[in-house]
Amino acid sequence: MMESGKARSNKEWLTYPDGAKVYVETLKTPWVDRDGEIVGLLGICHKLDAL
Repeated sequence: MMESGKARSNKEWLTYPDGAKVYVETLKTPWVDRDGEIVGLLGICHKLDAL
């Protein structure tokens, strides 16, 4: 995603330190500065119902 410069959406399992697992959808997109250079990553996720 960082190389392509394009946003990506994924569905994935997250495992918390206590062992709890949560199915989430994530959206990740590059953070671009005024010069158009990628300087970071922005991301959000929300919980989905399990499969």
